[in-house]
Amino acid sequence: MLATRGTDWIWALILMALAVLMATWDIVSMAGNRRAEAEERLDALARVVEARTNHTLQSINALLRDADAELDMSLPPGDQTYHRYLTTRARFEPHALTITVVTLDGNIVHSTNPVLVGQNVGERSYLRYFQTHPQANDLFVAEPVISLLQRTVIFAALPSRDDSGKLRAIMVTALAPSLFSDIVEAALPSEPSGAISVTNSDHTILARAPSTDNSPIGRSLAKVPLRLAHLATGKAASIQEGPGAIDGMTRIIALRTVAPWGLIIGVSATRDDILRPILPRLIGDTFIVILISAFAIALVRMRDNRKRGREIAQEQVAKARDYYMQVLDEMPTLVRRMDDAGQCQYVNATWSTMTGQSLAEAQGQGWLSVIHPEDRANLGNVGEHDYRLVCIDGGDAWIHEVARPLRDPDGTLMGLLASGIDITEARHFQEKLQQSNAELEQFAYVASHDMREPLRMINSYMGLIERRMGTDLSTEIKEFIAFARDGAERMDRLIQDLLQYSRIGRLSAPKAMIDLNVCLAKAQNMLGLAMTEQSATVSACELPTLFASSDDMVRLFQNLIANAIKYHQPGLPPRVVIDARRQTGAWCISVSDNGIGISRDFFDRIFRIFQRLHGRDEHGGGSGIGLSICKKIVESHGGHIWVDSPGPNQGSVFCFTLPA
Repeated sequence: MLATRGTDWIWALILMALAVLMATWDIVSMAGNRRAEAEERLDALARVVEARTNHTLQSINALLRDADAELDMSLPPGDQTYHRYLTTRARFEPHALTITVVTLDGNIVHSTNPVLVGQNVGERSYLRYFQTHPQANDLFVAEPVISLLQRTVIFAALPSRDDSGKLRAIMVTALAPSLFSDIVEAALPSEPSGAISVTNSDHTILARAPSTDNSPIGRSLAKVPLRLAHLATGKAASIQEGPGAIDGMTRIIALRTVAPWGLIIGVSATRDDILRPILPRLIGDTFIVILISAFAIALVRMRDNRKRGREIAQEQVAKARDYYMQVLDEMPTLVRRMDDAGQCQYVNATWSTMTGQSLAEAQGQGWLSVIHPEDRANLGNVGEHDYRLVCIDGGDAWIHEVARPLRDPDGTLMGLLASGIDITEARHFQEKLQQSNAELEQFAYVASHDMREPLRMINSYMGLIERRMGTDLSTEIKEFIAFARDGAERMDRLIQDLLQYSRIGRLSAPKAMIDLNVCLAKAQNMLGLAMTEQSATVSACELPTLFASSDDMVRLFQNLIANAIKYHQPGLPPRVVIDARRQTGAWCISVSDNGIGISRDFFDRIFRIFQRLHGRDEHGGGSGIGLSICKKIVESHGGHIWVDSPGPNQGSVFCFTLPA
């Protein structure tokens, strides 16, 4: 036991160590991927800024070279012809605020702005640059300064040489700082700490985005470690990491040198912002490690508890099995257990007491010997069965048995368990009830026939008296005879309706799956003459197929539609709409009409037998049993019927439910 427990703890520690290693590898891998993606993205933004900056400086360089090509140093300062050329050429380069020609001693001899001609530029960095680099031929971009016109500009300068190659003047254009600012702001990284800077060849900041309260424009980055590390690589592009020169935060920066102008572009974001997306993964992995560790510890403890509980469980199972078998033996019902091959494995004591069979005699197929031969066919199947059992006294007992499948914990079928009760007395009572119903039906037929015969005789003799006496009868006597004949006819109709009412559910067609659409069509066919006379229309949706008696469903539709035709509003053709809606476990069928409607006070009364809401001679007469028949049909099928109506002359809706 102790050795097994020690092994479990070793495996638990190995599992926790693996979880820590996997989480560490996942975080390191994700951090590396995130950093590589960020470096690639920052470098791509740097290339975009480089391309746009290079394109702009090429345009400026072409502008100054074109101006140099047209320069004649023998022309007097402010020459109008050359001034017109400079002005015209400047129109093609909107970034150039002014174009000036500066002599080596700093005097302006030509300019697109005549006000500047004759002024001295003073100590400008581009003068010092070309004085100290007399062989330089490339465009030089200076730091932002205040111009002679009192505005902040960035000068771009190009040397002008004579035919011998000697420096004769400097071509200068003033650029708005927004030129570079617009370029860097358009390519700003998505991180909150994202920043872009552009510096000239002297490492002075020309533009930076985003802008800050203490603008770094004009600040030198010549001694910044990240800049020095980039220059030390000797490459045009590099990725560096370290404290930022502006905010001091650790940044990952992509640096690119724009040749041949010497500008350096830096696109950066803080390391924290770049790696922040892995924080949820770090938290998740930490949680998983904790969860796995807790699971491993809980698993070891659970295994210990299970081992301790297994013996207890086995004892409890043995006790439960003994109790279960005792309960089965003492149950007053017949219990039988079969295996999946149809062989009997067990019968309880009640079975043995009732049949005289022992458990050994009933096992296998032996139990069938006490089953009546005509009833053995389906007893090995799942379901409900009635069969005759040969008792120990030699008599037969009717048994109602319910058999259900037995499955193991995996759901595999193991056989079936059957439980039966003695229904001999109920069976005998049912047979007596059927015999009694048959006798009642015969009595009802004979009674109705015998009751109708005197009525037919009364009606016949009244007619005979009326024909024999002819004109000798007074008006009053004729009226008395008419009352007598009418009463006899109504009594005959009542007897017929009552007989029809008594036969519902007993003499109807057997229940089966029937299509209500077919039943509705038959009902309409029977009412064809009445519908034609009243110009009635019946519209119905697709009706369901249900388990019911076809005769009863035809009679139900026929009575409801006939009711709608009979009680229609004068001058308004009857219109009947039949709908069906599915409910939980049932279908609700509604029959709506545009007839005279029903007052809410009579909703229950109209379903009572022989109840009428109108006089005998109104709406074609009737016995008042039609809706009672409808109610009995619906209730005999396990449903419910009711009526709803907004009020008189507003139509009615008869609804009934039938089990689905």
